Amino acid sequence: MLGMLWLLVLAQIQIDRVVAPIRPTRTEATGLTVFEIQVSRPNQVHTTPRFGQAPFSTAALSALLQWRFSLREGAPAGLLSVTFLFRQHQFRPAVVPSLSIAPLAGRSNSAAVPAAVVDPGHPMDSRSSGFLILEMKIDADGNIESTRALLDEPHFLNFAQDEIRKWKFRPAREATRNVPGTAIVVISFVDPYSE
Repeated sequence: MLGMLWLLVLAQIQIDRVVAPIRPTRTEATGLTVFEIQVSRPNQVHTTPRFGQAPFSTAALSALLQWRFSLREGAPAGLLSVTFLFRQHQFRPAVVPSLSIAPLAGRSNSAAVPAAVVDPGHPMDSRSSGFLILEMKIDADGNIESTRALLDEPHFLNFAQDEIRKWKFRPAREATRNVPGTAIVVISFVDPYSE
């Protein structure tokens, strides 16, 4: 496993364990997957796929099923999204598929989900592979308010942060109004010389 973090607190949901995914082998394309995580008492976790295709969605779900979520004291429920961006083996940013993630039918609440994703590329001076896992606080307009690294192996955040700030989100919804939300973003960085 590339890394685990313990007891990271998000708005209403606490992440007790994060596991980086294993990039699917023999894939040269960029892959993007999005899941919605709903946690309710007594710490029941429901994972709903929102966007993506195999083999990337399979690799992302395999890692996500190893994550551990719980609710903060007094919180009745929590909702967040987890987006996985599997980058190509190249330095230049890759084209990321356009996103059209419709609200879930029959649900009045939804997590903030990405509407526009920018691939940060790979540092030209690095021969490293690894993962960047970020917690993003999203405002009620879908803009990123703040970003915090939950896992940064081996220190890709400084390189990627300008491009990551260009991401846009469809805001979280509570009943009929937009509300602030939390999104987790997982970006794989593969050494372009490795294949």
